[in-house]
Amino acid sequence: MFDLLFADGELQQFLLNTNRNTGWDNTPFEKYPNLTTKSKGTFGELFVKKYLSLKGHQIAKRKNSGHDCLVDGIKTEIKFSLDGIINHVAIYKDWDRIIFCYIKRPEEDSLIVYMNKSDFIQHMNSDYSVFSKQQGGKNGNNDDYMCNEESLVYLKSSGQAKCISEWLPEKPNKDFVISKRRTIEDYAV
Repeated sequence: MFDLLFADGELQQFLLNTNRNTGWDNTPFEKYPNLTTKSKGTFGELFVKKYLSLKGHQIAKRKNSGHDCLVDGIKTEIKFSLDGIINHVAIYKDWDRIIFCYIKRPEEDSLIVYMNKSDFIQHMNSDYSVFSKQQGGKNGNNDDYMCNEESLVYLKSSGQAKCISEWLPEKPNKDFVISKRRTIEDYAV
């Protein structure tokens, strides 16, 4: 049946004409907009883990599903965006720090910041929180928040979020052991 619907070429032409310029053509992120939502999240985590690893931070697999990984022994949640929206931020998950990575063009305009959980909770309980309920609106009874690029810029300029270059382990952990990674797949959780 579907073959008949496409037989005259009209539907196929429509699909070809909807190839839009995402603003990321001819960049390493060119195919990112075509990923599924889940794949975008996985890509974002992988991107941030690789970035931190290249900066000398120790990355290890997560202890549970309440965070994405351990960074220098700290339970860390990662949020990534190429379109200006950070989704699905939860207070009550098991993380100690959260990283917000917003990629822009040119590269030097990108923003990678983090917050300690205590600072995040304090911000969420304030009258000036930049996060809004993702689902159910203001009266929704869930732990799912979102913010945008301007919110991240505000958090950084106000000192509530710190530049990723300021990341330091909260305390040295002599028992923390990193297993060697052999391939990029070893980053996958």
